[in-house]
Amino acid sequence: MVSRRFQQVNLASKPESQLLREEYEDDHSDDKIDLTLSVYRTEEGEPWVPPIVQRVEKMMATEPSLDHEYHWFSGLEPLTTAVTGLLLGTRVSTCP
Repeated sequence: MVSRRFQQVNLASKPESQLLREEYEDDHSDDKIDLTLSVYRTEEGEPWVPPIVQRVEKMMATEPSLDHEYHWFSGLEPLTTAVTGLLLGTRVSTCP
């Protein structure tokens, strides 16, 4: 059952990545490569990193202005607050 709050929301179109996945699955050719999930393997099942990815990783590793930080499990606070307001409304109080 859909909440009344969301009854007027139109369904979004499928993302391009999903459409590509469906086209890939519908294609029965043996001469195809799946590059959509960023998990590449050789015919022997070993990991394979495309040469361009290797070059970019080397460039990024030597760039001092870049960092690689993850947000805590609770996410980026301004984003989670905004999303919660959009989904639940701004007058909803949070649980203690």
